[in-house]
Amino acid sequence: MLKEWLTLDEAAARLSVSAGEVVTQADILRLAIDNHLQLSVFIDDNLTVRSMEFEVEEIDGMKCLMLGKGASEPCRINGLWDLAAYGEAVGELERLYREQKGFTPTSRIELSNMGLYLHDKAKTEVYEVLRIHLKFKFVEKRVDDDMQSLGSDVRKSVSSLTVDTDESLIGDINTLLKEGLGLHEPVFDEKLCSFYREHHFPKHCLIVLRREEMLAFENRHFGGSIKAELSPTERTSSHQIIAALASMANIDLSAPYKAVGILRREAELKGLELPSSDETIVKFLAGPTRKKR
Repeated sequence: MLKEWLTLDEAAARLSVSAGEVVTQADILRLAIDNHLQLSVFIDDNLTVRSMEFEVEEIDGMKCLMLGKGASEPCRINGLWDLAAYGEAVGELERLYREQKGFTPTSRIELSNMGLYLHDKAKTEVYEVLRIHLKFKFVEKRVDDDMQSLGSDVRKSVSSLTVDTDESLIGDINTLLKEGLGLHEPVFDEKLCSFYREHHFPKHCLIVLRREEMLAFENRHFGGSIKAELSPTERTSSHQIIAALASMANIDLSAPYKAVGILRREAELKGLELPSSDETIVKFLAGPTRKKR
């Protein structure tokens, strides 16, 4: 498998082949909710987060994962991160599962002290996902001479608007609003953005499954029946090693079927086991370029 990660539909298609039955995206989500699979997210744009710490506390003889202190300043991350099965992530996965199954969505209570958390593969870095609020106030850009003669306030406040956005877009938003507001222009109420805990998956986060997680799951649940595929380079290297060993034993690999008989006699003398199928042995002896008879 060359991919570093698989989308949910790709993972479902692979597991369908591995399990010999139809596996859906909803099944993948259910496995993750029940802690049988570790899902990840791929962030194709910068995501605003803050660094967090998870602490292990012992309660009634049980070790519990607790949310520790968080950094005061936000930062940005992108790329591949694991989704912590903690806080709002569980509720979000349940929501997506019900959507996939066509079930009626359940009402959720968003807890202010819980959010979405991401961590690296080694669980040494933990981040809390943030959302940003920018607040605008619309004011008049100009008034006519009659209004000025009456002493009207040129920058009279008209209304305010709160939006979710990225602070890097402040300049673009300001320009866009100025062009479309006619007699009014936007003014920021606050110089700094307000950051809040995110309770839903951001739009530019793609839920995926790491390659290593997929292979480990297959090995655990299918008894190692899923064989890792060798790359062309690995197949060539393995044949070179076999050819060298065969040369040391004076075995002619140009006649692989004859070599099988020699190998079986030697294996029997030394108490070794070989595959029961001659074709399997020939496949390894003849190498990756062998043409089937």
